[in-house]
Amino acid sequence: MLWLEFACDSGTEFKLRSKDYLVVRFRSLEKPKEDEFCLELSKLFNYDDVVERVAAHLGLDDSSKIRLTSHNCYSQQPKPQPIKYRGVEHLSDMLLHYNQTSDILYYEVLDIPLPELQGLKTLKVAFHHATKEEVVIHTIRLPKQSTVGDVINDLKSKVELSHPNAELRLLEVFYHKIYKVMDCIPINDFFRVVGKGNL
Repeated sequence: MLWLEFACDSGTEFKLRSKDYLVVRFRSLEKPKEDEFCLELSKLFNYDDVVERVAAHLGLDDSSKIRLTSHNCYSQQPKPQPIKYRGVEHLSDMLLHYNQTSDILYYEVLDIPLPELQGLKTLKVAFHHATKEEVVIHTIRLPKQSTVGDVINDLKSKVELSHPNAELRLLEVFYHKIYKVMDCIPINDFFRVVGKGNL
């Protein structure tokens, strides 16, 4: 645990300073029920201050690869959406859920910097091979302005096709049923998990 020491001239100054600091419990997003570590941080720390201290605690050189997610006080789970890069003003904003304040933040260590990741659309694509029973899930990251054609081209480079000229189609799947056959539209126009198969 990181403890901060203050050289205070008076008890009043110490009380004022200690009001601005709190112990925040950090949990890995992969293990949302377990506290991994605690840090004493100022409520006034900005986004960069918080991720720098988390990265230092984890022994990482690049704090931009840390992504934080706030705690939902009602469900006692991580909120569904992570905090955007520099998306909040202060630590106190990260810990606020409606009118309740939490002392829990969830963290992830990313393989690429968060600002770069936020410029990409991440899709999970289930590839159904024409001649094999197994379904392989691929995670594809493309710029947000990419089209369905770009998704198909990216997937072609990652999978074994039944024959060299096989065509692929992209299907939107909703509750295990084909919802829509995707045209060459921007990938930002669909949000659900998509399925893919070769013809």
